[in-house]
Amino acid sequence: MNRTNGRQWFLLCLSVVECLLCTGVTFGLSALTIALKRDGQFAETCGGAEGATMLEGEGEEECVGQKLKFNAMFTAGTVSVPLSMMFWGRLIDLKGVKWVRLVSLSLFTVGCVLFAESDSKTFDAYVVSCVFLGSGGAGFFISHFQFCEHWRHTMYFGMSHSATNMAFDSSTVTFYAFEAMHKAGCSVRALFYGLAGLSAVFMMSTNSYVWGKYLDSPEKEEYVEEAEMESGGDGELAKVQSSRAKGLEHLGVPLTQMKFTEQVRTPYFISVAAWSLGSIYRSMFILGSIFEQMLYNGDGRSTKDANAYVRVFNALILVSTFLTPFFGFFVDRFGLAPAFTLVNVLGVLSFVGVLWNHDIVSLSIAFLAFGCFRAWNYSCLTIYVQGVFGNATFGQLYGIGIGVFAVISGAMQYPSMHLVLKEGDGSFLVVDLLMICIGILLFAFPVWIRKNGVVGAHGS
Repeated sequence: MNRTNGRQWFLLCLSVVECLLCTGVTFGLSALTIALKRDGQFAETCGGAEGATMLEGEGEEECVGQKLKFNAMFTAGTVSVPLSMMFWGRLIDLKGVKWVRLVSLSLFTVGCVLFAESDSKTFDAYVVSCVFLGSGGAGFFISHFQFCEHWRHTMYFGMSHSATNMAFDSSTVTFYAFEAMHKAGCSVRALFYGLAGLSAVFMMSTNSYVWGKYLDSPEKEEYVEEAEMESGGDGELAKVQSSRAKGLEHLGVPLTQMKFTEQVRTPYFISVAAWSLGSIYRSMFILGSIFEQMLYNGDGRSTKDANAYVRVFNALILVSTFLTPFFGFFVDRFGLAPAFTLVNVLGVLSFVGVLWNHDIVSLSIAFLAFGCFRAWNYSCLTIYVQGVFGNATFGQLYGIGIGVFAVISGAMQYPSMHLVLKEGDGSFLVVDLLMICIGILLFAFPVWIRKNGVVGAHGS
């Protein structure tokens, strides 16, 4: 294995900070809406006929009109992430990291300024700003995986991916912090101008003085040098170089040398696509139905108690994301097949626990298992795609290939919930059992990749 250097570790820490602050922040909008309510945003929708219907919460009332406005913001911000990822994936393969960083951060900065200047009565640009924040954050996120390619021949390839994914999953904490600072006296306007300033700093840091060679893909000479270090310069160089540079083959052609359109037709991509659809669909279903599951599953419970369990769920999901770098070490040590197996075990365990819906202890275990399942699954996917197919087409394979299945999974949520609430009278038994069965079937994927040579994080 090649040695790492201090600059690599510094840039990995910088990547984590960048992703925490300027990538998936729109997924934390539910916390920010508390601050917006304090400022009276969309309170005008609560008057007249539109506001006649009120939802009773725990000690407060929330009008339907206001709730729908906030839901529109959340939907716009979150849906724009996987949709724009398809665009960014193609763009990063064509233009490179530096260009994508600058453009995506420009969009993110515009989103911050629009949000700062928005007012529901005089300048309602909240939905548009969320689209800019979501799409800009998605592009900035995917740009960091080029840097991960420089860790391919170290002992920490999986860890670099997991740290990046952890930061993205944990970026919801940014708006949680905003809500706390707003409660302490900061204005939403000042907070978003501050975030815009940080985004501008990250734009200015996109240069060779900060990033050096790590803004570009590793040169072939780097791979040869690393292979020589591993082989000690003897006659085994050709073998080491072949295993590292060429990786896996299909019909005698190295996967890393194929075009994108050829790679998506290989069993290596078709199998991971099937895994992606099954795993992302299940994770989205729990995220979208956790309140109703707490309300109806098992012996059921009151709305107040269901809300309390949802808060525990949200907290444990955030806690679980910080375990993701340790999962990266697990991948580096044991390989992708055991990693995918562990992820799937956690997915099945989470559905069993949520369906049983027994007590705080069993549910906490299920919630923590789900958080790890969701975060670690995305780590496995990015490691697999870059490790097996190489860096040249990573953007397209992940942004378009995997992104398509994320969008399909999202589109499947409404009919799934309709089946439960309309046809099943609130019973999740059939759908949850179906999710468990899907998880059991997906154990075939880690068995398949181990059988076909994907035994490590590097596809060698």
